[in-house]
Amino acid sequence: MIGKKEWFNFRSERGLDMRPRTWQGFLYMLVFLGGALVIPRVPDFWLLTSHTKIAIALGWFITGIADLVHIWYSLRKDRRLNP
Repeated sequence: MIGKKEWFNFRSERGLDMRPRTWQGFLYMLVFLGGALVIPRVPDFWLLTSHTKIAIALGWFITGIADLVHIWYSLRKDRRLNP
């Protein structure tokens, strides 16, 4: 999807939590969280009303979570193939 699995690694042996490993991973997380926090606070103008801001923020958040889940599964698959 958007992020790469090379940017992240698992924090523990169980492989339930991951963290950024490279600067790209930290930037990816910063942009994802920053966007989720900034979008609802943008002032209303033209077609960007409070209802559309909520929808855009929700779409941003769901896309980010889906991408992180995809990265997590890719890391787990690699870990099983290369112990």
